[in-house]
Amino acid sequence: MSMFSALLPPGAAGQWCHITMGVPGERLWWAKLEAADERRGQVVREAFFGPAKGAVARRTMLVHLPQAARSLTLRVFTACPHPLVHEPVVVLRPLGRAHAATRLIVHAARRLPSAVWGKASGLPGRVRAVIGQAASRAGEAPPYAVWVDLFDAWREAEHAALAAAPCRAGLIEVAVTAGPSPDAVQASLGSVPPQWPVRVIGGGADWLRLEAEWIVVLGAGEILAPHALACFAHEIGRVAGARGFCADYDRREEGSSSFLKKRTKKLLILERIVGSGHASRIKSFLLLFFKKEGLPSSRADPVFRPSPDPWLLPTGFFARGAAAFHRQSHRAVWGTLSADADAARQALVHAGPAHSMRRISLILTHCPRVAAPVVRPVLRRDSQPNAAPWVSIVIPSSLRSRHVLRCLRRLLRGTAYPAFEILLAVSGIDPADRVQAARLQEAALLPRTRLLRLDLPVFNYAAVNNQAAAQATGEWLLLLNDDVVPITSDWLGRMVASVVAPDGTAADIVGARLLYGNGMVQHGGVIMGLANLCEHAFRLSARADAGPLGLAQLRRQVSAVTAACMLVRRNMFESLGGFDEGFAIALNDVDFCLRVGQAGGRILFAGDIELYHFESLSLGRHYEGSRAALEAIEVARLRRRWPEMIAADPFYNPCASVEMGREFMPAFPPRQSPLSWIGQEARALH
Repeated sequence: MSMFSALLPPGAAGQWCHITMGVPGERLWWAKLEAADERRGQVVREAFFGPAKGAVARRTMLVHLPQAARSLTLRVFTACPHPLVHEPVVVLRPLGRAHAATRLIVHAARRLPSAVWGKASGLPGRVRAVIGQAASRAGEAPPYAVWVDLFDAWREAEHAALAAAPCRAGLIEVAVTAGPSPDAVQASLGSVPPQWPVRVIGGGADWLRLEAEWIVVLGAGEILAPHALACFAHEIGRVAGARGFCADYDRREEGSSSFLKKRTKKLLILERIVGSGHASRIKSFLLLFFKKEGLPSSRADPVFRPSPDPWLLPTGFFARGAAAFHRQSHRAVWGTLSADADAARQALVHAGPAHSMRRISLILTHCPRVAAPVVRPVLRRDSQPNAAPWVSIVIPSSLRSRHVLRCLRRLLRGTAYPAFEILLAVSGIDPADRVQAARLQEAALLPRTRLLRLDLPVFNYAAVNNQAAAQATGEWLLLLNDDVVPITSDWLGRMVASVVAPDGTAADIVGARLLYGNGMVQHGGVIMGLANLCEHAFRLSARADAGPLGLAQLRRQVSAVTAACMLVRRNMFESLGGFDEGFAIALNDVDFCLRVGQAGGRILFAGDIELYHFESLSLGRHYEGSRAALEAIEVARLRRRWPEMIAADPFYNPCASVEMGREFMPAFPPRQSPLSWIGQEARALH
């Protein structure tokens, strides 16, 4: 990877620009552009260059450069890890508004119908979001083979650092489960270095013969990375109290001639002759050559796992790929284990406390291309009416939009949960506004609704929620926007029931999956660091798109969720003083969730509970008009308070991308390297 920076030409900042880039002498390259907003102190535009135009060496991009941007950064990725001989040639041309609008609509042509289709509510926001992101989504990220060569190729430095780490002899024994193909078993056995003991598991009795302190379970056909067992041993030695470790994995391509089967052994010989660095370059060119000839790359489809948690572990999400388990977990269930590796790993996951399972954010297993692991949501029955805790639904509003009362009526009709009240918190009341006065009178007649008239001349979303919560009577608060409506009547009962995980672990906050009126995803949990600050995961993806192994629709622990629909334990809200009113417009919900996590609480995203969010119908976009000046202030405030969380979300994978639209895909570059993982200090246990 090579990186270049250059000052912007006069007149380019604040404009849509057409950028053409060429790399002399290189035919196989990819590039990512980053533009920083100096007021916000962050990269606010990043996109991969689009497909080649004409000659392979030239590519183009359409991008909006922020008003405060002064320079551009280009990261150039080539097929092998060597610096470029020549600097790239970049031509930047600002476009007029009409020209830019035409190009943007062309870029968004394929996605515009899905944005336009559906309910009229929220239509402008959907169209604006699709058009604004279409240009960047048109880019082309480097293929996974390039990511492997640049960021997952263990060379002399990585192996030397790992070898220097302390490791007890006899700590680990490898259990390879038998399969229908003897060749698959032999392939797995051949990937275990000779210094590590290994046993083939043909049935239940074989599990009783394992005596090591830690057992690594490997399925037939799964191939360990050469450094995998040393990585397991390294993490076991520095993380106290864990009962199990899982790691990331990818898939081996099958049927691509004997070249793929023999290549690993030949590369080991090649490394001894020419050195690991040159061997890696030769491998890169061989991979690209064979890919051009129609043969697939030997590795594909990486799975960058989130952190294990009590809601996600029972789904089967962590049943694929090599995993290490302490003998206490093994002995607790060894009488029930079979020769099926996925089933055995899932049983061992259940044998220990959910909080004792840890993740290693490295690709340590290469699995055969077989059916994906079965990942199922684990659902609990809704609370019975006689045991349902009282919920106070807090809805801030100005009652200036005609949609608000319509949404409130749909909320009342569409909620079957028996124990709730609605606190409609109205601020910015103008005695001279007859329309608002009429709506206030109409809202006061709604059943199960208390109208709170708040004396706040300037709208402050955090203050409105705080003042309304102080008048609530419920054990739980449900913070809800005035433009959110239910899809199914059991939504609130399921949110309350989801608070408790299958193992009895309790959450303090639950957030639902929110959809635009046309079914596209608006909120799928918040990932810290996404878009270089924080953003909603899976935004603008299709409702039916379950994401990698179902993550978009599963219940899982996250760092934050949106307060557009947030169920929060009232005593937790009060103990932390509610929202920080210094975040008057936005980011107050993210800040509050991070403070809950800091206090030891848990935040759950319930991906199987869906509501419609007709975003910003009542108040418009977060930062527009008189509120525009607050954006930089609130962003800087969040960045100063939570720099470590923005840099490394503990519930997101450091090897996964933080570009919008590429969640859980390979990051270019990742926020963790093998060397940084080996040398980092013991991490806080989550």
